[in-house]
Amino acid sequence: MDEKLRAPPINPLLLRIRTSIASLRLTPYVNYNLIPTISTQSNFRHRPSSIDPFEETPAITGHSSQFPSPPRPPPLFSTFTDNYPKQLAVLIVPSSNTSINTYSKMIVETWGIVAKNDKALSVDLWFASSEDTLRKFGWPNVPGFEDESKSKGKSKDGSTEIDNKSDDSKISKKTQEKDNLKEMMKELVEQTMIFDEPAELSQNQKSFKTIAKALHFLYAYHLDHYNYVLKITDKTFVRLPYLLELLSKTKRKPRLIGRPDIDYENNVKFCWDGPGYILSKDLLAIIGPHLPFCLEDKSITEDMALERCLYKNAPSFMGCEDFTNGTGHEFLYLRSDDDMNWANVVHPERQFSDGYLEGWTFANSVIVGGVTSIETLKDLQSWYGTGGKYEKIIERRMMLLRKKLVRGTTNNLRRSKRNK
Repeated sequence: MDEKLRAPPINPLLLRIRTSIASLRLTPYVNYNLIPTISTQSNFRHRPSSIDPFEETPAITGHSSQFPSPPRPPPLFSTFTDNYPKQLAVLIVPSSNTSINTYSKMIVETWGIVAKNDKALSVDLWFASSEDTLRKFGWPNVPGFEDESKSKGKSKDGSTEIDNKSDDSKISKKTQEKDNLKEMMKELVEQTMIFDEPAELSQNQKSFKTIAKALHFLYAYHLDHYNYVLKITDKTFVRLPYLLELLSKTKRKPRLIGRPDIDYENNVKFCWDGPGYILSKDLLAIIGPHLPFCLEDKSITEDMALERCLYKNAPSFMGCEDFTNGTGHEFLYLRSDDDMNWANVVHPERQFSDGYLEGWTFANSVIVGGVTSIETLKDLQSWYGTGGKYEKIIERRMMLLRKKLVRGTTNNLRRSKRNK
């Protein structure tokens, strides 16, 4: 990283205090620069004296039996009440500004509808978008991604527009004064911040900041409500029942699950972001308070930035792992121009190479990233979704196998009678 953009040296004691406070805070921040909101909830001096905000708790964010964690607020969203913790939160990051109305919409209409209809799966979908997806799709969006340039009452030069009408002039003037005061306070806080970030972010940094911000929200408000968080883009197909079956057989500990690749700088495996990755609740509890401070070098991709953040701040992090009882082929990602291998969607068990390893099949895949079109999403759902063509092929095979076994047993009985 350029020396000019590097953050100043961090006092270890100050970091310990700030991270401990972040772990106990009941309310999140307005934006990701740690500008606090004016909250109506009680602050630290009104909390029970048994909770010490400066105590170095286990793994910074855990709490001992002597000092239990303070109660967290109720969930902001629930598809059905009184059934927490749920098994999985699916964090969907739109691949573009317009894909919310194409790929995201198709997800809701294909494999996402399985989560909506089958409450026993215990899955919620979350969108990292400024769109009101709760009203649009019935699934919530992570707050905090609103475009400030489009905020109401702002002109192109950043000043507040004053209505020419005499009736509204006083109200507009008061609004302008409040906005100016907010801007002054914001600048004051930013100037006194110890954790600074570059004025201009690269595309990789923006991508990681989006993911970190969304994960920090789930940590702040929903840590106790989900056992796992799956992060994907909206160009991804997920076989939800199969995925939940694998997660149910996985021991939940501080764990990052995905398609491993090696980070040669620290010799630790990171989970490739192409097909997505899964964080356990235990790992999110450890890394949650550190996410605002983990902005990496401009050249580091999102997946490596997350891995390095975990490596630095989570002592129990062992790198990216496969599913405990999986085949190692659950996370599939194909290039958009790989027409030859995408054609294997209709050939479930045909083995092919995706450019890295041999022996991949759509039948073994649980999560398929890099989907080329909404039509491909439809095809994947029709073949590998609940009640899809591949399930019918398997059912037919099982029926033929049972008939064969019955026929063999009948023939053996006839032969034994003849021998008698």
